[in-house]
Amino acid sequence: MNVKILEQLELIFQTSPQLLRNGFKLQQTIQGTFNVWADDVSFNNLGDLVERIDDKVLEKYFSEVWQSRTKKYKYSGLTLIDEINNLNPNAVLDVGCGFNEFKGKIHNLIGIDPYNNKADIKVKIEDYTPNQLFDVIISLGSVNFGSTDKIFTELERIVSIASSNCNMYFRVNPGLSHT
Repeated sequence: MNVKILEQLELIFQTSPQLLRNGFKLQQTIQGTFNVWADDVSFNNLGDLVERIDDKVLEKYFSEVWQSRTKKYKYSGLTLIDEINNLNPNAVLDVGCGFNEFKGKIHNLIGIDPYNNKADIKVKIEDYTPNQLFDVIISLGSVNFGSTDKIFTELERIVSIASSNCNMYFRVNPGLSHT
């Protein structure tokens, strides 16, 4: 759970409890505070609303602000193209593919991303239900955000759709904490 969003919402509701009764004004407040529009502001617990706002913030960032730096990485950048193609995989999954830069370069690649329209399928890894197992799975800087529970859930899902001889490639941001 994004603690910063939670703390900000708690402060908003302490200061303006009337927003709990007026969905449109709450939407406007969320827009003004987080610079995103929340279509649905109903919630049973505050964590539900925090997750929805966090998804909108991430979608805005990864579709409008974020820029790829794939070429910058010596070992987990473009050199992966030949390395993976030399494995002759039947199915390759790029989790959090962003702009889907490996599409057309790595054979049999499917790119998924919850926020970027360039993905083959716009979906979170937890919600992705393929009809095949993958020989190669790439996750370059996408499964390292959020809580430890969230990261483990994503990793468990990745392992569940990997073939028994799957090669996996990960890039993470060690030492950088994300809230």
